[in-house]
Amino acid sequence: MSLVVGALLIAGGLRGGRTASTVLAVVGVAFLLSGVANVLVLGTPLNLLAFRMSNVVFSLVSGGLLLTLGAYGRFTGRLPDGNPYATGHGAVDADGRPEPVRIEDPGSARAAAELAEAERAEARHAATPAQQAALDALRDVRRPEDRLAGWQRVYDG
Repeated sequence: MSLVVGALLIAGGLRGGRTASTVLAVVGVAFLLSGVANVLVLGTPLNLLAFRMSNVVFSLVSGGLLLTLGAYGRFTGRLPDGNPYATGHGAVDADGRPEPVRIEDPGSARAAAELAEAERAEARHAATPAQQAALDALRDVRRPEDRLAGWQRVYDG
């Protein structure tokens, strides 16, 4: 069984990208489930493969590690461009940090300042009802340019 799992992990790694990530995550979950199932049958006649606590600990640690490595790229930001889960949410500088949004129009600059103040007020739980309503309308908007445009549309000061 170990040889089959090892071959599966190697094949996924050779394939790379999403396949490798999925194989790692699936095998990790399988190891975790195996560890839980094995701890439940320790000391019973159902322990047909004669697992011991060391096998359970190995399954749980290995499963956690494999699941973490397989899911890492799916749930973190600032991934390299070659990563299959990099989404390209705007321009980044040489260090991988997002480029600041340049605002030329004085009206947009004022709106950006109002938006920033509303977000700070929300973080302090001190946003006005109008600010809170406008921020709620922008809850699913992620790109700074889109948030600013949305703020200009929905917030009337």
